[in-house]
Amino acid sequence: MRSTIFSCFLGLLARGALVAALRPAGQDGVTPREPEEMDNPPEELLAIHRKLHDAGLASGQVRRDSGNGLPDLGDTVNTPINFEVYVHVVTGTQEGQDRASDSIIQKQIDVLNDAFQGNFTITRKGTDRTVNSVWAAGDDVKKMRDSLYKGDESTWNLYLLDVVKGRSGKAALGVSSSPIFAGRSSDSSLIDIDTLPGGSESGYNLGKTAVHECGHWLGLVHTFLGGCDGFGDYVDDTPPEESASKSCNPRDSCPHKPGLDPINNYMNYSPDSCLTEFMPGQYIRARQLWAMFRAKDVPAPSASTTIQQTATPSASI
Repeated sequence: MRSTIFSCFLGLLARGALVAALRPAGQDGVTPREPEEMDNPPEELLAIHRKLHDAGLASGQVRRDSGNGLPDLGDTVNTPINFEVYVHVVTGTQEGQDRASDSIIQKQIDVLNDAFQGNFTITRKGTDRTVNSVWAAGDDVKKMRDSLYKGDESTWNLYLLDVVKGRSGKAALGVSSSPIFAGRSSDSSLIDIDTLPGGSESGYNLGKTAVHECGHWLGLVHTFLGGCDGFGDYVDDTPPEESASKSCNPRDSCPHKPGLDPINNYMNYSPDSCLTEFMPGQYIRARQLWAMFRAKDVPAPSASTTIQQTATPSASI
């Protein structure tokens, strides 16, 4: 019995060393939340964001809240949008599958549904499990997705890997496609399996990486896009910020613009413990993009549509 336990212990140490070697930390000692290419969304997607943003302004449908100078977009939603997710657990060893047990995956789904607050609801359609050391290491991703992808443009495919890599080959916690790829096998999100609730990725193990990547899959972009003087994420109730937040410390990196930095926004890079909210305008934009790319029978809301939002706005922190 002792030899069996010791062998299992050595196996776990070996697996941990392998994953650590494949997943080098960034300059600050932490694996980057996303690869560099995620800072540059497809121009086709940004063009749509600009049109939706400008249409809302031109119609006068964006109302201003005199309290903080940011738009007031309402607080209720009429029709929640439900979509299904296929979860693909891909690890290098059979033992590695335990890090994404059915109960842990359900906890992740619960985190996602809590984040979207009924504006979107996510139902797990199925889970498949694959042991493949190449795919689990973030390599040959195209073949993996071509082999495992299920559903259509309205189905989210979420891959849980030992290591996620960007185009440069560097490790990251997650990466996702955008709605302009809807219905293709590349239409998916990949996240580090250790970012699931209770995982071993310290500071990033509350399941918020999946929320962030789902936001991208729905079409949302980073709150820090464009810095202080650009159009940001083209959503008017997310305050601008100079760069991504890497901590939970309140800051005002754009003092000449209204609102504090949205460090609590799911589309930022803050640690999991301080990611707690989407803004009303982000829900509206996600619903607009859903209607355009993923479910044509769902009407796209205008900028004046009211949606559910119970979290405290970042600007008031």
